[in-house]
Amino acid sequence: ETDTSETDTSETDTSETDSEIEIPTDDIPITTLSVSTPTNVYFSGDDIVVSGTVSDIHEGIPVILQTVTGSDRVDIAQIDVNSDGTFTHTILADGPLWVSDTYTVKAFYGANNSVETTFVFTASS
Repeated sequence: ETDTSETDTSETDTSETDSEIEIPTDDIPITTLSVSTPTNVYFSGDDIVVSGTVSDIHEGIPVILQTVTGSDRVDIAQIDVNSDGTFTHTILADGPLWVSDTYTVKAFYGANNSVETTFVFTASS
């Protein structure tokens, strides 16, 4: 379900997935940030849609999403915030890093705003 915490996002023209994306180091005004997935259980080959909202958009500040297990990072993305404060990112649950485990999706908006949600993934045998 949706976990809500305080954080900030902004509208940018670029969405990208890149292992070089860094967590922001600059603080921005605190705002409400939410992140969620439509279900809490996924299987190999599923599309995992991560969505959320920010209450105050800050120009040039994207939402950074990290999807991790206890031992590996399986996805990282820099997501533009829509003009209505929403954002969405889809992850394909497939590949060697996807093992049966509980995964955490961490959302960051600036250095001082973050929130997370979890889901369970079951790999094909």
